[in-house]
Amino acid sequence: MATVATSLLPNEVRPLKYRITLSPNLTAFTFAGEETVDIEVRQATSRIVLNAAELDIHEAYLLQAGQRVPAQTIDTDAEAETVTLTFGAPLLAGSMQLFLRFNGILNDKLSGLYRS
Repeated sequence: MATVATSLLPNEVRPLKYRITLSPNLTAFTFAGEETVDIEVRQATSRIVLNAAELDIHEAYLLQAGQRVPAQTIDTDAEAETVTLTFGAPLLAGSMQLFLRFNGILNDKLSGLYRS
């Protein structure tokens, strides 16, 4: 039996609630999306690691105490299927919202958002 290599995400940040909007292009087999995630920062950290298979995240910021805090860098690891958002200063423990704007592929691999 084949095995799939998986890794757990760091536990400093925990998602609580997702709100997502997807706009598929069924001719080009792509989609655009926006997502807002209510998160809880459990331990101070300057980075958030997310699962992101075949996604191109082109905007990411936090809404923290009414302030918009943009990600300084958005680094994709295609092999691990993750993206790391790095912020200019450590995020203190507490609740906030993460906003993402992205594009992706409607693949034919039966994983992620796929066509059938």
